[in-house]
Amino acid sequence: MEDYDYLVQNSLSLVNEIGDLDSPDILIVNGGASLHSVGYSVVDDFIRVSAYWDHPKSGWVNAPKHAERIQAGDNGYEIQFGGNYFLVEVAIQRCLNFLTEILELISKNEPYSYNKMVSGLTNHILGAVANTSGDEYSGYYPKNGNLMVFGTQGIFIDGFIDHLFDLCEVKPLFELFDEWIKR
Repeated sequence: MEDYDYLVQNSLSLVNEIGDLDSPDILIVNGGASLHSVGYSVVDDFIRVSAYWDHPKSGWVNAPKHAERIQAGDNGYEIQFGGNYFLVEVAIQRCLNFLTEILELISKNEPYSYNKMVSGLTNHILGAVANTSGDEYSGYYPKNGNLMVFGTQGIFIDGFIDHLFDLCEVKPLFELFDEWIKR
């Protein structure tokens, strides 16, 4: 574990840097100031890698230009898909908080299941959806395979999680998890 201490601490630092509450973005939303704990560029990157579109001839394809539709709302940065809003900033912040808890457990040599981690991250993503009034749904948005489907648009959950792992440099730590399976 000693060899991994630096990697765990590095990942924790990156998580804290991405969700930096000490220097939030300040935007004007509905005439008032809105603080954002996750920067716009981070939100933009997450949407660019995880937004998909059901192309009539090709099936589900990556749709990075959906990032151009990111807007600041009452729940932070969000993107509208039909009658729903995917609360991108909420999903990222919840995933960062959850990942922090896991990394802190690992730093104490406590075992943690890789599958349980991915399941928890998935639930944080599925739970970050609001209706047209901006009210967050109380449960989890349904998924179809690895997609949250909003009509002909969707969020590729594995892409969202993989991007989180890349940003936080978590992949070198995978062998510390029990039940680790390469996805």
